[in-house]
Amino acid sequence: MQKDFKSVRIPAYIRHITRLSFLAFVSFMPFMFFNSCRQTGTKQSTIVKLYGNGSVANFSKNYYLYSTVCHLGQPGALEASPGDLFLIKNWLFKHEPSVKSTDGAIHFIHSDSILLLNGKIAGIKIDSGLVVSKLIDLGNKEAIRQLKVIDLNHEGYVAWKPELEKIALLNPGCFLMISGDFAEDELQWLFKHFDPTVLMIELREAQQHLLAGELQLQTLFLQNDDSIYHCTPLPRLPKLRDFYFSFDGNEIATKPECKNWLKENPQIRNLILTDWEEAYPKGLLSALVAPEILIMGGMKIPAEDILAHRNTLQKVILDSAELQMELPGVKHLTIFNTSDPQFFINNIPKNKPECTSLDVFATDIKLDLSPVSDLKNLQSLTLIDADSISIAPLLEMKQLKLLSYSTDSTNMDSTIAVLQTALPNTVVVANDGLCLGSGWLMAWIPALVAVMGMAVYKKRILISSS
Repeated sequence: MQKDFKSVRIPAYIRHITRLSFLAFVSFMPFMFFNSCRQTGTKQSTIVKLYGNGSVANFSKNYYLYSTVCHLGQPGALEASPGDLFLIKNWLFKHEPSVKSTDGAIHFIHSDSILLLNGKIAGIKIDSGLVVSKLIDLGNKEAIRQLKVIDLNHEGYVAWKPELEKIALLNPGCFLMISGDFAEDELQWLFKHFDPTVLMIELREAQQHLLAGELQLQTLFLQNDDSIYHCTPLPRLPKLRDFYFSFDGNEIATKPECKNWLKENPQIRNLILTDWEEAYPKGLLSALVAPEILIMGGMKIPAEDILAHRNTLQKVILDSAELQMELPGVKHLTIFNTSDPQFFINNIPKNKPECTSLDVFATDIKLDLSPVSDLKNLQSLTLIDADSISIAPLLEMKQLKLLSYSTDSTNMDSTIAVLQTALPNTVVVANDGLCLGSGWLMAWIPALVAVMGMAVYKKRILISSS
């Protein structure tokens, strides 16, 4: 059955992390700001190979809708841009040149307490039950400088504060994943010693003001579980580019003033809101000058609020898949929530001939991909739960650089082998299908069930009339 976007939640272990472990902007005039945004916009995507044991998701491009699978020496692969966040089980890290090996791939080994990238310690978990000196040599300055991420919970902060200070002296910009019930003075200490460009933090709304001093912050992943979240405006963070917000409380008070939530940070380019089940605060997006990526499933957003940014948007995952066709800059299409997937596919050559990437959530729907087989610019094709899709058109797509494929069938590996033989210049990998578990995808289930029901009904009519 076609699954719904609102049933995809941040995995339990990511919530576990956040609870147990967890350019300067100058506003001379709108025209100059817009020009600068276009000049420093989203960088070109590339295909990144990954070797290890487990699944890896590009959290920035597709939230947690699917992951590439790496196992038994077989690589996974993802389309990615510099600065994207990669998720490997309970680890997040930033995709950047320094995480690649000499072969251009990322080789990873991970456990609950440590992350190795290309044979080097890239992440450590600081917890009261772990001895920091056994995870990393605190006397090795180079090893400390090479750390990419620190997973820190409150118990670890209390137990290893002196060790944290040593790390901060050598690597103040390290990505921090902060979780637990920190007092304000404790957070002030952390923000005094560390100056991260990427921060993942579980924070009460009353503590948001503490972020005001994080002037180097480029990526913020804010998690909140207050009973009621009032959308207090975020403090001004002049370099903030990527903002992720996940809510696990009871209610978001979507009053008219909520539209001012982002008003101090109009430079945000990529906005990903998850588990936001309340009404969309009309005018919220008007605070942003030049957004490029919007992932805001579960909200009924007026089309005019999206179309107001038609000149800058490059990727959207929204309640309406069809709206992508009206956004000229969107070349990465996602077929997820649409009343007629085949009609959408049929119209891509006409409406989006420049399409470079296509993600198809097929989930038991019989689809014909031949209409897109001749798209000259199509470089990446991801098929999720593609049991009912014929591979015949895929065998002719010689232009692809990446083909990611999954089915529920036991012969998926042999199908991938056939595809790889037919497409020797394409990286063909497995993905793990639609990842389930998020509350904010539940709202789309009725529409998707209706699509499935209509498809079955049409099939029965055809059979009975033949």
